[in-house]
Order: sequence, then C-alpha cells, then structure tokens
Amino acid sequence: MPRQEAPMSFRKFAAKAAEIVGSSQSFFFALVMILVDFSKDPWLSPYGWILAAKLSVVAMLLALAGYNRRRLTPRLLASDSTAMRALRKTIDIELMLIALILTITAILTTYSSPPD
Repeated sequence: MPRQEAPMSFRKFAAKAAEIVGSSQSFFFALVMILVDFSKDPWLSPYGWILAAKLSVVAMLLALAGYNRRRLTPRLLASDSTAMRALRKTIDIELMLIALILTITAILTTYSSPPD
C-alpha cells in the first residue's frame, strides 16, 4: 500500500471496527440476558465460571484494541518508526486472545450449558 493511502485506510478501518465492536457487544449482552437466569446466582455454576473467563478475555481484547486505536494509530499516522513494530506485536497478542476466546467458547458450548 502506498504511504499516502495508509492514513485513510487506518481511519476507515478504525471507524468500521468501532461499529462492528459496538454492535457485537450489544448482541452478546442481549444473548447473555436471554440465556442466563440471573435470579439463581449463575456465577456459581460451571457455566458461570466459564462465561466469566470468556468475558475477562474479551475485556482484555477490547482494552488492547482500544490501546491500538487511541495510542498506536495516531503514532502510525504521524509516521512514528516504532509504531508499526508495536502494532504488529499487539496484533499478535490480539490474535492469541481471539484464539483463546474461541477455545473458551467451544468449551462453554460443548461441556456446559446455562443453568436452568
């Protein structure tokens, strides 16, 4: 990608990513509210523990994505030479967290279900 196009691409991606993350969070929250009966203290069940683990990893992923957007993207747009290396490192960590989220989701759906 030519250097002149990079800032516009970063801005477009950041805007789309914010929309996707916002709508995904809304859908996930609605699904949890539908599946989990919070009147029976579901956090003490195996499902609750696994769900809490998944939510913790998702929170870490969102924090890292926020760091990328708020700190690294402006550095990239300012042509900071160390920003690309830092972005690559955080993207690698994001990919590991995504793999962990998918693994936890597989465990959650295979070995546990929401408490009745």
